[in-house]
Amino acid sequence: MGFDFLPAGYSLPQKAGEGYMKFVEGDNRFRIMSSPIFGFEEWVDKKPMRYREARKTSDPAFPPKNFMAMIVWNVALEKIQILHLTQMSIQRSIVELCKTPEWGSPFNYDIKVTRKGKDKDTEYLLSPLPHRELHPYVIEQFYETPIWLPAIYDGLDPFFKGPKCTPCPFPHPKEVAHAFSV
Repeated sequence: MGFDFLPAGYSLPQKAGEGYMKFVEGDNRFRIMSSPIFGFEEWVDKKPMRYREARKTSDPAFPPKNFMAMIVWNVALEKIQILHLTQMSIQRSIVELCKTPEWGSPFNYDIKVTRKGKDKDTEYLLSPLPHRELHPYVIEQFYETPIWLPAIYDGLDPFFKGPKCTPCPFPHPKEVAHAFSV
């Protein structure tokens, strides 16, 4: 019996889009759980192509968009997901919050994005919520959901449980409990 059919730790990939946070009409609340990656995105044959640096586009009528992607805790779904943003208004708002001393790192507070409208008439309003400590359960969920964000650049599944994972800015709750018990 020395051979196993599946490699150790294998699980089926998520359904397309399941691991990504999508803004719904109304309020969308999340906590940023990782540093973002940045790049450029264009669509070729109905598939997204993402790059670290700007490139000449295959269709000059549709230039690549800037994107920012990060791991978040989706409060409504109580789930770790990837938030992939191409909306410059939201990206600018997050950057401005980080630069404002009263808010600083978005690891320390939830963010609410209110979505109104549809298609090209969609508007987004970003609001930071009061600073509060993150519940240990959320941090545990991060550690149990390995994601490698840079896989996005290569068109690969960032949820693949490989040797690399995007680092978590929060210590694992078990490590914190162990530090206090020593």
